[in-house]
Amino acid sequence: MIKIAIMISSLTGGGAERVAVNLHRYFLHYMQEKLTCDLIILNHTGDYHIDEEAYFVNEKYSANLVKKALYHFILYRHKLGRLKKQRQYDAVVSFSTLSNRLNISTRRNEKVIVSVRNYASLMHDADTQKKLGKVYARADKIIAVSEQCRNDLLNVFGLSPHQVATIYNPYRIAHIVEEGSRPVEPEEKSLFEGGNTVISVGRFSDQKAFWRLVKAIAEVKKTIPQVKLVLLGKEERGSKQTQLLTMLINEYQLENNVFFLGFKENPYAYIKKSQLFVLCSKYEGFPNALTEAMCLGIPVVSIDCLSGPREILAPELDVNTPLTETLQAAYGVLVPQYPANEVEKEMMAHDRLLASAMCEVMENETLHRHYSEAAKERAQHFDAGIIAQQWVDQLKKVISANPQKTERQGEGE
Repeated sequence: MIKIAIMISSLTGGGAERVAVNLHRYFLHYMQEKLTCDLIILNHTGDYHIDEEAYFVNEKYSANLVKKALYHFILYRHKLGRLKKQRQYDAVVSFSTLSNRLNISTRRNEKVIVSVRNYASLMHDADTQKKLGKVYARADKIIAVSEQCRNDLLNVFGLSPHQVATIYNPYRIAHIVEEGSRPVEPEEKSLFEGGNTVISVGRFSDQKAFWRLVKAIAEVKKTIPQVKLVLLGKEERGSKQTQLLTMLINEYQLENNVFFLGFKENPYAYIKKSQLFVLCSKYEGFPNALTEAMCLGIPVVSIDCLSGPREILAPELDVNTPLTETLQAAYGVLVPQYPANEVEKEMMAHDRLLASAMCEVMENETLHRHYSEAAKERAQHFDAGIIAQQWVDQLKKVISANPQKTERQGEGE
């Protein structure tokens, strides 16, 4: 029996948080004979709801800059170090950059495993990459969320191959299907009538690039006039993205075609009632919403961004060869990545390419049915039971690999 903890930064409802909570739940309910698992949450903030008990390091989070600085530089380490000493873990697994740094810097006798949830080199400048590479090199194991993310950590961050492993995200498929059968809000039900609804889910942020999808809908509307686009998620910071999307909606006269529904505790009910899921991000790690749509049997069209979509939809393809044309892959449709000189406010050839792929799947009943079945088949590879066992195997290897480090080896950063 091993004793571990999973650590996240908050309950913001993002992909990393959902994965960590789902993994913790699976360990808690189905692997009690193999391990005990605590959930550590740095900040008691966010929309994501949990029923399980958790250790909150910062119970009264404040956005005040002085208080935030106090926590970042002193209190996090003090409180987290005290918790680790009290609980005496064999290993602590952290998700997200902040919790990864703190996990490493508060090391005591436990093994430290950090999980990198995104294509890291696209998130950080060169100086930060260098610093993070040195910090992450002190972890006992680094778990990448895709093979492309693993390659990024090896090639850009200078980490050694034996130190970095890949484990895909886990999904509680039966739970997702059950939640997908629930009704949506009564006032939103009409958005899913008529069978022409496209959906996408994520924060309104530069990374998610929803402007691409709004422009593509303007093109789809020429072929399917009644098309509707539903976007679930909330603005990440301020209202810059909402303003951009609203401007495009007005410019292309899409007021009756595009709808912002905000954050939903149960997005699956909305995804299940849609005809098509589209991912249009600049970059990802392993896109949860796309895979969850597949669990529900919803056909998907995705930009071939770094990283995740190709490994999910076309696992037979080499991850390093760029896609030059739209590909109807085994489990969904991949559209080539946008060029570096993309202009957000102008209609581009890639927007039309995305629209063409969407129309093909929506109008071709045979193709739509094929990708619905293929999506459900592929999703089984990411079932929580399969992925959780991969985590257990890695944990056992790390815990038994080397003598425990002393407390002093984890100090400083």
